[in-house]
Amino acid sequence: MHPAEMFRCYAVGVALLAVWAVEQSHASHADSSTSSTPEPIVPERLAIQTPRIRCQETLSGSTSGAPSFGHSPAGDSSYVFRALQTGEHIITTCGSEFDTFLFIYELSADMELIRLVGSNDDTSLCGGAASAVSLALQEGVSYHILVDGFSSSEGIYSLQVECPSFLRGWLGCAADGNLTTSINGSTTDGLNMLGYPSKEHHFRFDAPEHGVYTFDTCGSAFDTVIRLLDQNLTREIAMSQATGCGTAGALSSEQVVPTTLTQVLREGSYVVVVEGAGAAEGEFVLESQCQGETADLPETTPVRGPLA
Repeated sequence: MHPAEMFRCYAVGVALLAVWAVEQSHASHADSSTSSTPEPIVPERLAIQTPRIRCQETLSGSTSGAPSFGHSPAGDSSYVFRALQTGEHIITTCGSEFDTFLFIYELSADMELIRLVGSNDDTSLCGGAASAVSLALQEGVSYHILVDGFSSSEGIYSLQVECPSFLRGWLGCAADGNLTTSINGSTTDGLNMLGYPSKEHHFRFDAPEHGVYTFDTCGSAFDTVIRLLDQNLTREIAMSQATGCGTAGALSSEQVVPTTLTQVLREGSYVVVVEGAGAAEGEFVLESQCQGETADLPETTPVRGPLA
């Protein structure tokens, strides 16, 4: 090949190589500028030590002066939420007093961060500078909720988790009181949210007035437990197990033991829970009897402490 032709081929090769290098540089820059939100610098132990938040619960706190493990220099707070149902969940900071930024991460079984599944700065759901994330979460999976601030914003926040409806039905009373209503079901397809490792069914109960109300599982096919909670599932008002249904004589260890719960309630909405003692599950019958207002009722309803 003539030397002039060799030089021309060399020059073309160098030019093509330069064009390729420029294209690669542009592509790399484009990838970095369009990448997803960077992961926060969160120690692995943080998720394990983080407090829990449950369905329909509202928790408050302050990020002022707190360490920053998130995406901004502002202090932040973290919670762990375990989904008890597969379905749409809404997590918000409505009611917070500063410009919040919300991040949701999926956690592994070992409570390690896996991936970012949702984030939001400002939402129209509750106005202002609050945040909200609507996500389809998976049953049995835990998630890390990070309440951060936009830029350097810090302050008092309110965090809520709204879950798919867990109620299986409603119990109530007729206007004239003294009505017994009955519901049949099986806890084998229920949720395990409270108490024993057995699955449960939850029912809304509306007390029409300040009075005495009785619930029983007479006719059920397994050893049952009845729990009575406030409508937000944050406080257990009463619990009854293995009280029987007034059957005469002692029960043998092989007999199924139903239970009865009688409680004074003020007018309002409550949640009645049917579950099994230990790991017991099966078909149940739940009845409510509204005895109406009676004399000498206590001024306040005895309430047990917050649920663990």
